[in-house]
Amino acid sequence: MERKKLIGTIGIVTASFLLSGCFSRHLTLHFNGRTVEIQSLESASFPRGVEIVEFDGSSMRVNGRESITINGEKLEVDGSQVRLGEFDGRVEADQKLVARKNGEFRVQPQGGGEGGSSWWQFWR
Repeated sequence: MERKKLIGTIGIVTASFLLSGCFSRHLTLHFNGRTVEIQSLESASFPRGVEIVEFDGSSMRVNGRESITINGEKLEVDGSQVRLGEFDGRVEADQKLVARKNGEFRVQPQGGGEGGSSWWQFWR
């Protein structure tokens, strides 16, 4: 019972952040092992079957079988298959889906490197 109260409280706090404008309108979701970055967040809805594991204001770790509604579009993750609005494709564990402000989608590698070599490759 306490877990349901905690999830409800997190949902209310998240909604209040969204309504008050304290949110940066940028959210990174780690949903069932896949990363989805929303560059322009307007609304988010989490159904009862979704567990919010961690939330720090700009990043949220979420688990569950139900779909999440982001900006009026359903976000579903089933293994490597990710569906968000018109996007339906594979996103591997080392990649992320970026939903851009202009409505475009892009799959890109996670991490800060722009295709550069790692420090290990430098020393070899």
